[in-house]
Amino acid sequence: MQSSTIIDFVKEQFPSIHIEEKSTHYVLPTICHNHSHSTASRKLYLYKNEEEGNPLFHCFTQCGETFNIYQLIQKYHALDKKEITYRDAYKMFHGKDPSFEKDDAPQEIMYEKEFKNPLEIYLPEYSKNVLDMFRSDDTDPWAEEGIYLSILEEYGITYSKSLQSIFIPQYDWRGRFIGLRVRTTNAQKEKMFKYMPAHLNNIFYRHPLSLNLYGIWENQKEIREQKKVWIYESEKSCLLHYLLTDNRLALATCGSSISKWQMDMLIHYLGVEEVIIAYDKEYANIQDAFRWIEKIKEQFKYLTLFVKVGIMVDQAELFAPKDSPVDRGIEEFESMLIYYI
Repeated sequence: MQSSTIIDFVKEQFPSIHIEEKSTHYVLPTICHNHSHSTASRKLYLYKNEEEGNPLFHCFTQCGETFNIYQLIQKYHALDKKEITYRDAYKMFHGKDPSFEKDDAPQEIMYEKEFKNPLEIYLPEYSKNVLDMFRSDDTDPWAEEGIYLSILEEYGITYSKSLQSIFIPQYDWRGRFIGLRVRTTNAQKEKMFKYMPAHLNNIFYRHPLSLNLYGIWENQKEIREQKKVWIYESEKSCLLHYLLTDNRLALATCGSSISKWQMDMLIHYLGVEEVIIAYDKEYANIQDAFRWIEKIKEQFKYLTLFVKVGIMVDQAELFAPKDSPVDRGIEEFESMLIYYI
């Protein structure tokens, strides 16, 4: 699929939309979570990625996710509370119903609303040779922030000073290398994005964030034994949790939302009985926290049918907005209220 074909489709749907073309990507308004493209911020990028035949969008604001054109169609219709299937989105884009027996069928892995065994999902696997390109040492930014070098090495976290990037390998529950994410340390790039898939040697090391849980390969044994887990937004928070608490009961959704696949893995594979949601603080004071709690409750509603679910809340107002519960220290972490839903 050509990126120009996707751009033509977007222009057909939004005739007056302004799209800017760069050498490696297009810049669009964030129609993934805004009805009006004329007032939306211009932080939705479509990466051309022609060598792999699957150009991808990345939203650098509210969504914080990487997705394809079919998922963008689903996101836009969801703004009007219209839930359309992946197959319907494919039909809207191509003008025909997909036949999954043919070569032109979409190759993306689908996980529908009805129950499927989450263990049957296999994501593409990458060669681990790329992981030898960089090393961990005491100058790594996360090491300088206090994360032990032994922890960084254990999780395969490496750093490139020249690229100003921290590289974070992504493994599935089987230990297969399915993706490589980059955390930029460049101050200017941070204004646009913090995390995105690595692009090295003409390969985009992407993976569907909704079909994995960061830390599941390294931490699953202890989680299955203790039947308890903390769910964070970022990989760094998982490492800080290990540093602060000396336990491996943390996973990350790599974003501020959770998918049904991720919840099914918690229920049917890890067998947890208690989930503590430790997402970044998105409220200014304790009064605003209750609106944020309602949003979280809606996201995790399916999970509450099976397990005990709590939300970490900064009742003492010790944390700044956007802080993770593990960003301060063990005393501040333990001061947080766990609000059960």
